[in-house]
Amino acid sequence: MGSRVHVDGKEKAGSHTSITEATNDVWEVLKKAGAQRISPAYIQGNAKAKTRSVKIKDDGGALKLTVVSPGTKQEVYVYGIKFDVALVALKRELRGSFFVNT
Repeated sequence: MGSRVHVDGKEKAGSHTSITEATNDVWEVLKKAGAQRISPAYIQGNAKAKTRSVKIKDDGGALKLTVVSPGTKQEVYVYGIKFDVALVALKRELRGSFFVNT
């Protein structure tokens, strides 16, 4: 399984603090676009993906993202940013390195 990054401070919500490198790349883009908090879930291993991808879904008061990279999959909730803003930022900044799906 790939390396993990820890999220601390007021930008973290929930009890899990570890995010994958791929999730960290997505989080950095969303922070620049105005996102305020991230709530990571468990990191699942043995993902059969060959490329990196992020699926974004509006889940009421948060955005639900599923970030997949070779070997790992992680769901996270991101707060403080609108779906349209997040989608444009992800497509612009991650072009070529992630598939961005809705």
